[in-house]
Amino acid sequence: MRLMTGALEIHNYDEVIKMTENQDSYAELFDKAQKERNNPDLLPLAADFYNLMHEAALEKEKNNQDRIAENMRRLIKEVYEKRERKIINMALDKSRTKTFLIDTTALLEEEKEMFESFAVVFDKFRDSKLKPVLSVHAKEKTGVEIDEKQLIIA
Repeated sequence: MRLMTGALEIHNYDEVIKMTENQDSYAELFDKAQKERNNPDLLPLAADFYNLMHEAALEKEKNNQDRIAENMRRLIKEVYEKRERKIINMALDKSRTKTFLIDTTALLEEEKEMFESFAVVFDKFRDSKLKPVLSVHAKEKTGVEIDEKQLIIA
């Protein structure tokens, strides 16, 4: 299919779609960063979000749009770090409350691994340091030994 756009002649409709997607990638990334920044909850992302945005930044560099590519990398980092902080807080909440009701549906596969790893580390240190102190304190105060399962640290 042949398509005329101003002075630019395009012979393939797929090229038009790719050009449009590439132009929209910065706007999409900016929007995602803004939403992630302003929302306390973890927002869903496409499974390949980071790869797509990285490819778009590389494409901007190929087209001599280095400043846009640099801004895209800064926004990618911002989105990642905001999500990272939210995931750490989610894992901490899971460790503190000992609940399995934490909503992890918005996590990417790699983020699920990060979330579980942090939760395990928080549980390990909470169990080794805080739980014995509170268990002894509860026994001294009430004269009754508290089973570890009854002791929820929040």
